[in-house]
Amino acid sequence: MFETLNEKLEKIVNSVRGKAIISESDLDLTMREIRIALLEADVAVSVVRDFIKNIKSNILGKDVLKSIKPDQMIIKFVEDELIKILGSDNQPLKLQKNNLTKILFCGLQGSGKTTSIAKLAFNIRKESKKKILLSSADIYRPAAQNQLKVLSEKTDAEFFDHKITNSVAEITKETIKFAEKNLFDIVLFDTAGRQVI
Repeated sequence: MFETLNEKLEKIVNSVRGKAIISESDLDLTMREIRIALLEADVAVSVVRDFIKNIKSNILGKDVLKSIKPDQMIIKFVEDELIKILGSDNQPLKLQKNNLTKILFCGLQGSGKTTSIAKLAFNIRKESKKKILLSSADIYRPAAQNQLKVLSEKTDAEFFDHKITNSVAEITKETIKFAEKNLFDIVLFDTAGRQVI
C-alpha cells in the first residue's frame, strides 16, 4: 500500500515540478489528486478531509521562502502532516500485567506480517523477557505455518504447531487455550493476507 501511495504522490509532485509559482487552481488540482491517492489507499474519508484541509491552509496561510521551490514546499507540508497524523513519538506496547495479551496481525498479502511478528517477538523478548507464543491462523497459504515456525526458532519465542487446516476460529480458540494452560504472557497471531480488492 505504502509503495503504491508513494508512487502516486511522486507523480503528483512531478506534475508541479519546475513551476516558478503555483496558482491556487494548481494547488486545488494537486490536493484533489492527493485526496484521490489517499482514498484509493483506503485512508478514512474524515482523515483525508482533515489532511487536505490542513495542508491547504498551511500552504495558503504562509509566506514561503523564495529559495524553496513549489514542489519542495508541497512535499514538506505533506510530510509534516503525515508525521502529525501517524505520530512522531514511539509509544510502548500496552501489555496486560496479569492476563494474556493477544495481538492479531492483519494486512495485505506480501506486506510483511509474518516477518513483523518475528521482529516484534524478538524485541519484546529482548526488552521484557515475556513468554511469547506465535500462532499462524493462515489457512490459505500452506507454507505460512512453516515460515512462522522457522522464525519463532530465531526469535526464542515458542510456536503453536496446530494441525487445524480449515477454521481460523478453531485455531484461535486452541491457541488461546494452549497459551493460558502454559502460562504465556503474549500471543501473536499471524493471519492470511488480504488482497487489495
